Amino acid sequence: MKGCLKWQASGLAAPKSIGDATNQYRETEDSVSCFIRDRCICKPDAKARARALYDAFCEYTNRSGNDNMSQKRFGTALTEMGYEAKKRDGRTWRIGIELRTSSG
Repeated sequence: MKGCLKWQASGLAAPKSIGDATNQYRETEDSVSCFIRDRCICKPDAKARARALYDAFCEYTNRSGNDNMSQKRFGTALTEMGYEAKKRDGRTWRIGIELRTSSG
């Protein structure tokens, strides 16, 4: 009976692994979202080489004092945000996003 009353009063706590995964997801989304906001232009006809985006992301996170993530994880984050990957001439391009020029 005590357990039931405790559950009714405070609910169930999420397992630590779920909390860790949620925090990792938020960190990933936050750093990638900030990078896109600060260094990219998003429009339907835009495209950028996946490697160029990743290199720019690494430079961005290094300058801001954050840790980098793997290129695969970065690519997964872009895909989840709706930036489709397309292969052409042996290179991977991301559609709907491009890097800002230094003047733009």
